[in-house]
Amino acid sequence: MLPPRLDMIAKRIHARCMADIGTDHAFLPIRLLEQAQIECAIATDVHAGPLAIAKSHVADAGLDGRIDLRLGDGLAPLQANEADVIVIAGMGGTQICAILDTGRGAIGQALLYLQPMNAQYELRKWLLGHGFDIVGEDIGVEKHRVYNLILARIQPTRLTFHMLDYHLPPYLKTHPCFDALRAKKRREFQKIIAGQRRAKQPDFELLQHYETLLAQLERM
Repeated sequence: MLPPRLDMIAKRIHARCMADIGTDHAFLPIRLLEQAQIECAIATDVHAGPLAIAKSHVADAGLDGRIDLRLGDGLAPLQANEADVIVIAGMGGTQICAILDTGRGAIGQALLYLQPMNAQYELRKWLLGHGFDIVGEDIGVEKHRVYNLILARIQPTRLTFHMLDYHLPPYLKTHPCFDALRAKKRREFQKIIAGQRRAKQPDFELLQHYETLLAQLERM
């Protein structure tokens, strides 16, 4: 059984071939193949240990030959347009930016499913500034954790974002979990502001930036 944060990804994918970057134990591609939502998968990991565990899980599921396990960093193990869908989940937003930047040639026309564990603001801003468009987004809540799932592809963006929009995109305002996301961002802003106010040498520009964001959030 997939954890809720991966289940929210699995429910949306229907494709010929998907690539799971940083697959860990290959639970996601196994689930998608068992549910006949994909025909084949490529599962990569930068570490040999998790990939060995993934290999045993694939064998136990009787899916040898349908999940191609590859050792490598980021998108390096992929060739352009080899996968219709590329999933990068379970890592930080800045790390995802770096993976996309260095592996851009392998993306082709694939639809990206990105689930940053932090720095969602930085990832959205990077995507829109580097030739990608955000074509969809979802919010998931698991106990006290709030997750964002960002769908993007290489194409000119249709979006115009302002400062707060990178944290709380306007297209999510009607989402049933939007209040949970807004509460998360309020806590995040308040924590940064409190930290700067306590600091012996505060960054006044950073403090003013987050005070402005918090004021805008409260006016929503």
